[in-house]
Amino acid sequence: MARGRPGSRGAPPPRPSRTGGRGKGPDQTRAVRAWAILGGGAIAFLLLLRLASGLLRGGEGTMPAPSGPTGPTATGAAPFASPPPEGTVTATFPRAVFGTRLELKVVGLGDDPSVCVAEGIRVGDDVKSVYHHGCDDAEEIDRAYFLVRVTNTSAGRVPVGVDGFTVVDAAGEEHEALAAPPVGAPATRFFPLELVLGPGASITRWVTIDGSDGDRPERLIYRDGPERLEIRFRGAWV
Repeated sequence: MARGRPGSRGAPPPRPSRTGGRGKGPDQTRAVRAWAILGGGAIAFLLLLRLASGLLRGGEGTMPAPSGPTGPTATGAAPFASPPPEGTVTATFPRAVFGTRLELKVVGLGDDPSVCVAEGIRVGDDVKSVYHHGCDDAEEIDRAYFLVRVTNTSAGRVPVGVDGFTVVDAAGEEHEALAAPPVGAPATRFFPLELVLGPGASITRWVTIDGSDGDRPERLIYRDGPERLEIRFRGAWV
């Protein structure tokens, strides 16, 4: 029992709590249970979201996630860059190739994806994964996934699009990039049909082909108007 202040002897002592201070009342118990249920539901949702994204990311945190364009895109006062000259510029994976207006790079992937099969080549003492496939049994084709970054290195705007990509296999057959993403997959993870990159802007997205024939890719090509940018895959496949 608390004592009254000096001069307030007749003041009544403070009333005890209805719960007696020894436990949680029914209302408080129900509130705690509700928060626990909400917390458990949130954790379950995050786990399902991570599993669902495994197909598109191809690995358990070992592979860079595709990203949208960075830097200015179609907006701004910059005029369109002049068309590049006719010709072919090449580089060997994992290096980037530098064209007149664009830089092209095939991004190395994770080598232990959870729902896909990684295909890589030996580069020096390292093995670098070039593409993933076998990711979705629901499709009638074996879609091969390449993660590609395109950067506008010019002072003007440059249009880019998925229809500029082609993959040539070891048998010399050309595989045009598939314009439509897998059913149910977010289109924002794949190269769009058309996008205008401003000066210094960069975009990293998936480029996919029908790899059902099982032939190894020999090079990936992007056609920037009359100029061809080629990434060649050299080395022993493992």
